[in-house]
Amino acid sequence: MALTHRLHELSLLTEWGYRTACVNLSRLGYRTSEPGGIAREDSQLLTKVLKSLRDDGITPAHVASDIAITMTELNSHLFGLAVTALPGGATRTARLRPGLRIVEP
Repeated sequence: MALTHRLHELSLLTEWGYRTACVNLSRLGYRTSEPGGIAREDSQLLTKVLKSLRDDGITPAHVASDIAITMTELNSHLFGLAVTALPGGATRTARLRPGLRIVEP
């Protein structure tokens, strides 16, 4: 869908061609995700740096505090690129997408 949009922006697709492509791509399931798409990339470097810091007793909360940002902001910068530690020793990747909900008018 992004490529179709970009082609339309560059005037390489007419309005009709853009509309037809969008309808066909939506019908094939490309509106929400790519069927059979590849796994999200992660940063080996960030993972190694955070692991090394954890081994030295420095948590992501300490890192966030040292650079004067919140843990939420740190997680948003990492955006699933590396595993972050949670209090209690559990680990997870940064949240990929905020919870979505319908807002009534």
